[in-house]
Amino acid sequence: VGGGGGGKRPRTGEEEAAANGEPSLTVEIATSAGAAAGAAGAADLLSAGADRSFRRTSLWLQQQDSELTQGHVIAKARKLGRNTRPSSLKLSPMIDFDSAALREREWANCVGVHAGSGIASTWQTTRRALGKLALGSPVGEGAGDGTAVCVSRCGNFSYVGYSSGRIERYNLQSGLHRGTFGQGRGTGAGGKGSGVKGGKEEEGHRGAVRGLVIDGTQRMLVSAGHDGTVRLWSVHTREQLACMHAHSSVAKLCGSIDSALVAVACDDLKVRIFDVRAQLLVRQFEGHTRTITDLAFSPDGRLLLTSGLDGALRLHDLPTAKLIAWHSLRSPATSLSWSPRGEFLATTHAGCVAICVWANRVLFANANLDSTVTEAVPLAMPAGSIARDDDDDDDDEELDDEPAGQGPDGGAAHSLAAAAQRAAEEEAVRDKLRALARPAQLADGLTTLSGVPAARWKTLNSLDEIQLRNKPEVPVEAPPDAPFFLATRVGLEPEFSPFEAGPKKALEGEEEGDGSKKRSRLNQINSPFAEGGAGTLLEGANFLLHIRKGKEQASYAMAVEYMKSLNPPAADLQLRMLAMGDGSGLSDALGFFAVQIGSRAEYELVQAFLARFLKLHAAAIRADPELGAACAALRGEQKAAWSATEALFHEDLALLGYLTHMQS
Repeated sequence: VGGGGGGKRPRTGEEEAAANGEPSLTVEIATSAGAAAGAAGAADLLSAGADRSFRRTSLWLQQQDSELTQGHVIAKARKLGRNTRPSSLKLSPMIDFDSAALREREWANCVGVHAGSGIASTWQTTRRALGKLALGSPVGEGAGDGTAVCVSRCGNFSYVGYSSGRIERYNLQSGLHRGTFGQGRGTGAGGKGSGVKGGKEEEGHRGAVRGLVIDGTQRMLVSAGHDGTVRLWSVHTREQLACMHAHSSVAKLCGSIDSALVAVACDDLKVRIFDVRAQLLVRQFEGHTRTITDLAFSPDGRLLLTSGLDGALRLHDLPTAKLIAWHSLRSPATSLSWSPRGEFLATTHAGCVAICVWANRVLFANANLDSTVTEAVPLAMPAGSIARDDDDDDDDEELDDEPAGQGPDGGAAHSLAAAAQRAAEEEAVRDKLRALARPAQLADGLTTLSGVPAARWKTLNSLDEIQLRNKPEVPVEAPPDAPFFLATRVGLEPEFSPFEAGPKKALEGEEEGDGSKKRSRLNQINSPFAEGGAGTLLEGANFLLHIRKGKEQASYAMAVEYMKSLNPPAADLQLRMLAMGDGSGLSDALGFFAVQIGSRAEYELVQAFLARFLKLHAAAIRADPELGAACAALRGEQKAAWSATEALFHEDLALLGYLTHMQS
């Protein structure tokens, strides 16, 4: 999944953490409420580190990066003496946190639990500060340390799990305690049963709560504990609805936003996925050889990404239960978080103080579900990531072990050999991907889309409107021509001689001296009767050259690939250049479109190009009888292609109508 990426270097407040070599522990990508419905540019990174800091980092604007303040810790440290470090006065490192964007401008919208503390802290991301309220269990130290937390989507309530097995609910506006789930610490929920449901077992976890998730309807709370159970709770009555067994101690829990699936990472190195509505174990994945550090569902709930201390990133497709990607990292990932729309993935790594942001290849490349992934593909860390250079000592040892007489030249040769080997491995991987790639069209005559972004072919037929909209209301006047040196008059006091401006040049759209309007150079390329010879007019008409080569070779593959690579302005220019010269390019283009429509490949792209072609050259086609006949043949192909597609639409609509009105 995570193809090329970029490292986001911690700045300003994180320099102290970088100097101490303290890695980030956990990261979450959040979206502010004010821009939740806007573009993805509103996404922020919330990260907590072992340096006891809590930071908000923008994915796009460095000026918005800041550390959430914990009060006047620097002033307090100065009062206590020079030997007091400000970081020692901060809260202990945060081990888990959750946030909601709906109420972020009204009260604290983020809650975190800290190592060795039973008090949960509240934070307000809009103020970039620690909240005024602290959430503590009514039983005090008897609840133990906080181990897990989640915030409801409405932003009104927070749920905190403790090491004793208790789960408490708090109101974020007032900070008041609003109830305990179950009976606190249960005694009868054994985790070794073979059944999935356990309705008669005593309520409550027997060990630490390892994760909390609330479903999208906010009616059910899901908890997972060290006792190996996954329990479902009613949010309104706080009673246990069901208990499912994971058959091993649970280390991590995550839930899907838009589905009823939850995933748990167990100590037996297996990932188990439960359907909380059906109360069934639906998937089980293996493959990690060391402790699983984190797991995360994609926003659409189709993919599950897991990471482990073995340095592996494994991506599973849930509907097919297949492993579709397997990457190995030099520094194991410790935390994962998807962006709200799934275009980015943020990761933190062991021994690294940077947050790495990766692009999601699944959004712009097809995942081959027919292949079987058998080995890990190395994934290089981004260049901007900062890791503790523990390998520097190893490098020194390697230099010391060099044989006598092998100097810097030998090291350079070794580096070149290593680079050549990596290039060969990357080429081998690309060859494998090419071999596994699906054909462009699965069957002859099957209507197939091009896969080109919709913005390209939709914009092509709106270029005239875009040009009219972008045209300035007041034409820009050309500055008067002035000589480089201004002449002066002879006299006691030097004076500049009057300057006479030359004739004003007509701008695009303005009237020239003869009363005609000057046309843009682009609009001049739209007629087969343009001035110039045929040899000079074909210069730059690459699309026409590819069409004619394809006509000679009886294959328009190169022309199609060139057509797919053009952006809308370049495509418009190439279509205009078809009419240049003797006008035979129009006939060749009509033949090309007839063949492509008959094959029904690249369907929407060919239709967009054809619509623009006819709009530009309609007058020339009507004036030539031969072009009119070719256009009539093209119309027949178009009608046959659309009739086949329309028949499929009607068949699907009929079946859908039958199933809709069928009585169960």
